[in-house]
Amino acid sequence: LNSVKSMDINRALAQIRWVNFFVALACLVLKVIGLLSLITSFNVFRLLMGSFSILFLGILLLYELQMKKLGKKFRVLYGFLYTYIGRAVYVMLYVSCRSRNN
Repeated sequence: LNSVKSMDINRALAQIRWVNFFVALACLVLKVIGLLSLITSFNVFRLLMGSFSILFLGILLLYELQMKKLGKKFRVLYGFLYTYIGRAVYVMLYVSCRSRNN
């Protein structure tokens, strides 16, 4: 606990960013595998929700990579991702939509 308290803030933010990236990547992989299982039981609603989930997770993944070329476009199109409250609301809406549909 003391090492976390004394950690440099930039290092802590970088570690949080990588954790967010790998969690979003794992969710994306699991969502793609889940969509592949819909081939046998075709459900349009689940297919549509899965596609939106993949889109939103892709946006989150690209944001977490902090690529310079995409940075300006992301700030214009998805400016809410640049605030802690905006990201929290984005993730909470994603989680709440997913939990209501299962």
